[in-house]
Amino acid sequence: NHRLHLHYLLLYITFNIHTGNMKDATEKLAEVHIMLNQKKDLENSDDVKSYTTIHVSAAPTSSTTMTPYSTSTESVAVKIKLLSKTEIYKLTNLISRIC
Repeated sequence: NHRLHLHYLLLYITFNIHTGNMKDATEKLAEVHIMLNQKKDLENSDDVKSYTTIHVSAAPTSSTTMTPYSTSTESVAVKIKLLSKTEIYKLTNLISRIC
């Protein structure tokens, strides 16, 4: 999904800015600009509020008994609101000014 990939890149850039890794942030920011300049339709309408669910594997705790042959892992469903097209452009503009 094009929009989900943009969200990932924006989170990655924000993390790298936070940790002081401006080189990686700037490289990924260039990739975001290329994707946005391709004029792909991010969504039909800016009013559309869409969500996606990502399943995150829960790390075993000390109270969890794991057998050596256990193959089942618990996961937590995390529901994420995707940014609208306008919000993506605004966030990209803000990050560009920071970099």
